[in-house]
Order: sequence, then structure tokens, then C-alpha cells
Amino acid sequence: MMKQIYERQTLSTAVIDDFSEQLFSLLLEQELDIKEALRLRLAAEEALLYWLKELGECPCSMKLESRFGRKQLVLSAEGKRLDPADAKEDPDLAFGTRTMMNMLGVTFSFSYQKGINSITYILPRKKKLGDIQRLLFAILAALVSGFLLKRAPEEVSSFFSEVLLAPLFDTYMGVLSAMAGPMMFLTVLLGIVSIGDTATLSYIGKKLIGMFFAIQFSLIILVSIAGTLFFGLQVNLGGDIKALSLQIITLLLDIIPSNLFQPFIEGNSLQIVFIAGVCGFCVLLLKKQMHFITEFAEDINCLVNYIMKFIGSLAPVFIFICILDMTLSGMLNEILNAKNFMVFFLVLYVLYLVGMLLVFSMKMRLTIGQAFRKLMDCFVLSVTTASSTASFGVAMDTCNRLGIQAKISTFGLPLGIVLFAPVHALGFAAMGEFMLYLSGVEPTLAAMVAMVILSVLLAVAAPPVSGGILACFTILFVQLGIPAEQIALAIALSTIYDYLATAGNMTGIIMLLGILAKDEDLIDEQKLLNDAERAHGVNG
Repeated sequence: MMKQIYERQTLSTAVIDDFSEQLFSLLLEQELDIKEALRLRLAAEEALLYWLKELGECPCSMKLESRFGRKQLVLSAEGKRLDPADAKEDPDLAFGTRTMMNMLGVTFSFSYQKGINSITYILPRKKKLGDIQRLLFAILAALVSGFLLKRAPEEVSSFFSEVLLAPLFDTYMGVLSAMAGPMMFLTVLLGIVSIGDTATLSYIGKKLIGMFFAIQFSLIILVSIAGTLFFGLQVNLGGDIKALSLQIITLLLDIIPSNLFQPFIEGNSLQIVFIAGVCGFCVLLLKKQMHFITEFAEDINCLVNYIMKFIGSLAPVFIFICILDMTLSGMLNEILNAKNFMVFFLVLYVLYLVGMLLVFSMKMRLTIGQAFRKLMDCFVLSVTTASSTASFGVAMDTCNRLGIQAKISTFGLPLGIVLFAPVHALGFAAMGEFMLYLSGVEPTLAAMVAMVILSVLLAVAAPPVSGGILACFTILFVQLGIPAEQIALAIALSTIYDYLATAGNMTGIIMLLGILAKDEDLIDEQKLLNDAERAHGVNG
């Protein structure tokens, strides 16, 4: 069965805009998740804009069809053969297109027949339940099953715990651990290569990246101190100043691996990130000579992400196993103690946003109310969708209304989405300390330093696939010596705060871009002033 979305038209920017709106509405009618619909919409726009640039105003069409039970979106344009993912005349564009498609989690294929270019996007299957509903159902089912099994004969509960649950848990964690290292390596490597070229890292770019990481590391250092006090952690300082210094120096030196394979075998995440960083910058410097490497890395990354999606789809089963095992072993109080984590996270979240808002309003010479109103649209959309993709357009519009020049916003906003995730980093650090508290693990100072570094790196490197967060918690917990069984609770809690985290990250990026634009005199003061006056109802 085939449905024509748009009759044959002459390709133009107006047609692309109309295409995009109709496609989004149709995808929502197909009951597709809003995040998936937005990803497909952006992917389609990317391909059509490329064709418009290379083919000019040519005949085009868009249709939705169903084959072998899977719905597909097909875009077509007449003219010479032009595959956006294989643009030989512009390798950077081709790599950027593949990178964007993978970041969006979109599967696509290209064909060229009888003078017609066609791109086919495979629509994801409709989920009967959302992610949160599935997790809540798994938790509820585990609690009910645990309640019933605890009242069954001891032989029955022991059989479930030792013969069924333990082997399933170990197998799942083994597969997850095996994929976590390659996933992090490829994500960091491709993230560096996607910068484009070293010239992109101009003065503004370097300053912006410096601001991103300075704020994130400063925030996580404060979070680690606050968490140690809040949860009453006993940090093993390991002796005198000389011993402490030796711990930290050893940790830093151990980031450099003795060979290329041992970090992946041992799961040493800091060493994996180091190798990925070195490889990424080497490929970036020699990108035109080594373009085949980026293509190979992209293909492998697609495979890894596909596997991680499959692993992530099993997360509710994994959580069911862990919660059921915790219930049978009498560790249910750990679940009830989760309120301590949420209180801690929310307090830090509010303090972070208020602090950023105060600095932003003072720098931009706005009242708190004016600054809050300007950022509200982006915050609300981000918190309701938990998607930076969904709020990207509104974020760009907010930058425009703030008077931030395009040379800052068009470069800085996409870069910030990739490199600036302070609230997710806050979540990793807070979760690590909470799990140390629950598990009764006494961390060393070196472990706490590693947690600070990893929290920021994992927030930046986490890929946008369902299994990505699972892999990140696996990496963090291994480094801190936290039992793997605690990952289920961590996943459940992170699903709840993810909405707030995305909103905090997106509004934080906009505020930082505004501060940088103000410092570099790259802001339209008249536009900012007029917009502020309109917010108060004052005539210009």
C-alpha cells in the first residue's frame, strides 16, 4: 500500500518547508513517537536541501509505503546521480550527512534508477508503550512477583534467584560490558572528526569549548563535594599528602595505556577515551588523505549502535530481573531510599539553573523576569519532549530574539548540544555517589577524581540510542567498584530526571552563547533591548 504525501513538485525552499510540515503531521498520525518523528523530519530536510543545492529546482516527490510489514518514507528527485552520503565532490558534506543520520538514529538507503535519485528511510516500529511506561510496568511486575515468590516455598524462590535470575543477569551484563568500550571509542572519535577541520576551531570555537568544559568540570567538583557531605561518604584518603599526590598522579598517568588493546579487554574507560581522542585528532588533521577511515568508523558505529539499541530494548526485562532479585534478597529498602537521590538531584538542579540565570541576566543587562521569559519557550519544549532535536528550532529562535549573531548561534548551538551536558554530568556524579552510599563502598580519593572526569566525559560521549545510558552506567560503576545489580535502579531514576536534564542543558547552552556574544561584541543590542521592552509592554 502506498500513500502519496506530496504530488510531483519543483524543488525549492518553500516546497521543502511544506514537505517538512506535511511529513511531520503524517508521522504523528502514524502514532510515531514525537522524537522519532522529529528525527525523520530533520533527516528528510537534510537530503532535500542537499539536492536543492546540487540539482537546483528539479522535479521531486515524497511518499509513504509499506513493505514486508515495515513502513518506509521515500524521497525522490530527478537529475544526475547524487547520494548525500557519498558526495565525492564534497567529502566533508558526505561525512556530515552520514554522521547526522547516525546521530539521529535514522536508517536509510539510496538508489538511482532512470534518472531519479531516491532515498528510503525505514520508519521505526510503533511502540505499544512509551519508555517510562515500560520501565514502570517492569518495576511493578517485579515487585508483585517478588511479593508472591517470598510467600512461596524457599526452594521455589531459591530456584528463581540462583538458577534463572543470576545467569540471565550475568549474560546481559557481559554483553553490555563488551559493547560499552567500542561504543565510547567510536562516539568520541566521530565526535572529534565531525568538527570538520582544524580551522573550524577558531578563536571563538576554542573559547566556547573551553567555557563548556570549564563549567561542567567546576559543577561536578562541587557536586562531588556536596554529595560526599549529603550522603555521609567516608572517602579513603589513603594516608599523608605524599600518598594522596601519588594516587592522583598515578591516576592521571594511567590514562595513557601501555598498549592499544588492553583498555578494551579490562574496560578501562579513561584509557579508551584517551585512545579515541588521539585517533580522532589524527584523522581530523589528515581527513582528506584518510577519508576511508571515517567511512569505516561510521559503518562500524552503525553496527554498534544497532546492537546497543537491541540491548536497550531489553532494559525493562533487565530491570525486572534486578528488582525481582533485590526483592527476594530483602534489599527492597534500597528502592525506597531513592527519594534521597531525587531530593539531592533536584536541589542541585535548581541551584545550577538559578546560578546560570543570575549570571546571564547580569551579563545581558536584563531583569531576572526578562531573562526567564526569553528562555521559557525552549525550556518548556525541552522538558516536555526530553529531546534536544525537538527544541533545536525554538533554541535558534531564542538566540535570534536575544540578538546573538548568527556566526555564534549557528556554530555554537550544534556544538553545545554535543559537548555541553552539565545536568546529565550532574546526574552521573550524583548517581555515582548515591550508589556508593547504598552499596556501602568506601571510595578512594583517586576513585572520586575518576568519577569527576568520567561524569563529564560520559555525559558528552553518551550516544542517542536506548542502550547508551546503560553502557554509561556500566562504565561508571565498574570504575567506582559499585555492584552491577544497582544499574537497574540507576536506569529507572535516570529515565525520570532525563526530561529536566535536557531542558537544563539546552537553556544552559543558550545562556552561554549569550554571554560569549556579549563578551565578543557579537550581539545586536538594539534587538535585545527592543525585545526586552516588548516583554514589558513598553513602546519602542
